[in-house]
Amino acid sequence: MGWSSGPGDTLSAIAARAGVSVSALAAHNGLTASALLPAGRRLSLPAAGAATSSSEARGTASATQEQAPGATGVAPSSGVRVSGSQVGSAAAANGVPTALARAIAWQESGNDNGAVSSVGARGVMQVMPDTWTWIDRNLSSRTLDPSSATDNVQAGTLYLQHLLQETGGDQDQAAAAYYQGLSSVRRRGMYDDTKRYVESVRALRARFGG
Repeated sequence: MGWSSGPGDTLSAIAARAGVSVSALAAHNGLTASALLPAGRRLSLPAAGAATSSSEARGTASATQEQAPGATGVAPSSGVRVSGSQVGSAAAANGVPTALARAIAWQESGNDNGAVSSVGARGVMQVMPDTWTWIDRNLSSRTLDPSSATDNVQAGTLYLQHLLQETGGDQDQAAAAYYQGLSSVRRRGMYDDTKRYVESVRALRARFGG
């Protein structure tokens, strides 16, 4: 049995969907747990029995950001990709390290604005609808268009700026909070899959010059 990776897919996400552990999936395919997967990479799945832990499944299913009342259901534009320089420019304008923002954008969607996760995270930066509403109300100086790729990047980088402020500029903690939720990280620490997410983002940051 096999699985083909899509844009922005990670081993932890594929492992959760397939019901195997990340370590088993990585070892079975000769990869490290933080490996960057090109779209279309064919992975073979290990035999049943290496299931994900409950914290892995919970962390992947909750997928990311904090919830706030008032979600928007507007779909992102499909077939639109942004460049790394576009993500970097938005990050710089919002006081976010460009390599961190580029790493998050690639990790989350492969820079594809048409990406929508199984739990409703949308666009390049995979912003949850409720989080989008919160960003619009609290962080943005203008109303952001949920269908716009550039506004999706703006929302994501504004949220990263907020998380960096809340974590004292710690990029690993900010990435963990982006994935797991800030209050959850503070209450429970990082889940195992969150740690792998942070490791992957750290590796991508190095690739993108940070």
